[in-house]
Amino acid sequence: CNRYVYEFKNVDDLAECFAAWVELELREEAWDEALDIIRSSVVVPPNAPKWARGLSKSLRLWDLLLDLEESLGTVQSTKDAYNRAIEQKVATPLHILNYATFLTEQKYFEESFSAYERGVELF
Repeated sequence: CNRYVYEFKNVDDLAECFAAWVELELREEAWDEALDIIRSSVVVPPNAPKWARGLSKSLRLWDLLLDLEESLGTVQSTKDAYNRAIEQKVATPLHILNYATFLTEQKYFEESFSAYERGVELF
């Protein structure tokens, strides 16, 4: 997936490849590797083929990344991932609600309110 050896017909097929790879690592209980793979999947290098450039907008990969960050990542890495999703305008209303709930659970009340405000601006 990550070397772009095969040319996929559309970006969803490539996203499916990354998602399957991450799920394989999770079944093998390789938590750190799964997190590294999913983190790198939403960052497309500038020299990537034209058909792979839409990967950073894949909702499936962002859903998986945010879910894994909440369960396996640190508080800071989770906050960074949600902020990146908001900045790249791939966050959905559910992502905003999950982010605000996550911040509230971590006792970041002001940041939680700020997440709601950013979500309202986004939509």
